Order: sequence, then structure tokens, then C-alpha cells
Amino acid sequence: YKNPPFLCYDCNSGSPLPGMWQNENCDEAGAMGPWNLPQYCPTLCFSRVGRYPAGAVYRGCASNLFLGEEQLKDGCFDDMYNPITNRTERTLCLCSGDGCNTHDLTLHSLVYVDQYFQDAANKRN
Repeated sequence: YKNPPFLCYDCNSGSPLPGMWQNENCDEAGAMGPWNLPQYCPTLCFSRVGRYPAGAVYRGCASNLFLGEEQLKDGCFDDMYNPITNRTERTLCLCSGDGCNTHDLTLHSLVYVDQYFQDAANKRN
């Protein structure tokens, strides 16, 4: 474990849904465009993807997230379980190190997009 501050990428991928805006300088796989410069962060860096907006990947400084009082440590985990839908609402990855928040969340993004389309189909039935 390294000590902060860290340089964290701060961007979002846009929506992977058809016809929606996508940011090719901050994609789901973790590729960063040359002008996407990391920002100083007093805590760990994060990458996250969730149901809202469906499949969009966000990257930034963990101090900007409400993560409760638990000890923050490196790693990925499912977060925000919803007992009504019996689904996880978000997948979150934390890391310590300059520019470390380039986690490849492509598969997680696809899962949340699939859930979006399942929910839409269920509402029509």
C-alpha cells in the first residue's frame, strides 16, 4: 500500500447504450486519451460501473464517494445491493497509486446494460 496523495483519472465513459454519447477518451476498458490528465486525490482512486446510468464507467477520487466508515483498501467488490430487485447496483474498484484507476470494467458494464434491457422488456409485458 502506497501513501496518498495519488494522481487519479477523473472522467466517465458515457453510456454504452445504443445512440447515447460515449467518451472514447475514458472507455469501459480503461483506455485514457492523451489529454485525460489525472488529478491529485487525498485518498484512493476508484473506477465504478453500475445500473444508473446503465453500464457507464466513472473514474475519480474515492473521497468524492460516500463509502461509509469502513476502511478503504485496494480491490474490486460489488456494492449497493438492492433487496427488492435482488441485484447489485454497482461494482466498485479502489486502488492506491498514480494513474491506477484504469480497471477494465467492460464485462461488468455489459451485465448492467443487459439488466437495463431485461427491465425494459419486463415493463412492456
